[in-house]
Amino acid sequence: MVVRKIIETHEIKGHELVGFGDGYVEIEDVKNAGGFAVGLATDEGKRAGIDEWKRDRVIRDGADIIIPDFYEAVILDNYLFNEGGGK
Repeated sequence: MVVRKIIETHEIKGHELVGFGDGYVEIEDVKNAGGFAVGLATDEGKRAGIDEWKRDRVIRDGADIIIPDFYEAVILDNYLFNEGGGK
């Protein structure tokens, strides 16, 4: 419902959507809308690195790429919007 509302409110096509999440609901909703799903595999305990359990889960859920956090936001931005990672 949230993804559908975003698409309708902002009058975008599904392929123009980039979504972020660490659970199946966010990943599946973005993918079902035709969007590009960024899976978050954050290790919340260490506050750094990748939580392997989360990584495996978001891969299973269909995430297009996996990131541990947003510390490398410039690299992520370049990948999504300049290097053709997104749709």
